[in-house]
Amino acid sequence: MSKEKNFKLLQGEISELQEESFNGLTLKVIRDSSTQRYNEKLGALHRALSYVHHCLPDAFSDLRLPILTVVFGEKVPCQVCWDNTPHGKEVYLFLGDKMMFQYNKSLQDELFSSGEKGPRGVCDQIYDDQKRFIENRALWCCCYSPHEQDYQSPVSAKATAIVVHELGHILHENNDKESFWQNNKIASPKVISADLARQVGSYVIGNNPNEFVAEVFTGLVYGKRYSEGIIKEYEKEGGVLPVWDIRGIILNERGEKR
Repeated sequence: MSKEKNFKLLQGEISELQEESFNGLTLKVIRDSSTQRYNEKLGALHRALSYVHHCLPDAFSDLRLPILTVVFGEKVPCQVCWDNTPHGKEVYLFLGDKMMFQYNKSLQDELFSSGEKGPRGVCDQIYDDQKRFIENRALWCCCYSPHEQDYQSPVSAKATAIVVHELGHILHENNDKESFWQNNKIASPKVISADLARQVGSYVIGNNPNEFVAEVFTGLVYGKRYSEGIIKEYEKEGGVLPVWDIRGIILNERGEKR
């Protein structure tokens, strides 16, 4: 969906909040008054930016983006849009209310098991991991956070992972534009093999390789480990390997801890 179509989905009064700087990246936040749980979504955005910066310290300075415009709206999808202008490339990150709700349970037989299509999407896996962690420890604490004081509910943990996924698209496009835009063509028949997709999560199955890259990137940031075949495909498609995961574990060229 294009930037223009997403803006048409905004329902309420539009307010543009003050710009802020984050490690070489300037953020401009636009808020639709109809959006719900705005502060939680803003918190997820800030956590995701911190996580990605922690794992790839030069990620945002390497983007050379003048501004990343983040749009919060009730009906918009969670999606990145690019817009080429006479003044250069503009990137818009749309974050809709659905990021704050748990759904997609039908893709597996039981909440914490793999269905026929493999495990759920990576962001749903983060939700499940967080829920399991809370049930085991009886504590609302994010087991992935690099900060001991960073407490999150499963829904907030998933919302943060969704933003990490979208940031993965931005880094992918910056790292390998040719591959990214070729994969992004509507007519592109290219998909990741079912065997590799199933190892990552059901969201990858039938989707183009850009979703595979964003899902693997999210998993690596959160400390998940993947097979050599997945990492090779990830790099071939232009994915960026984090230096370490958010728990501070240094990764080697295969995405494994050293």
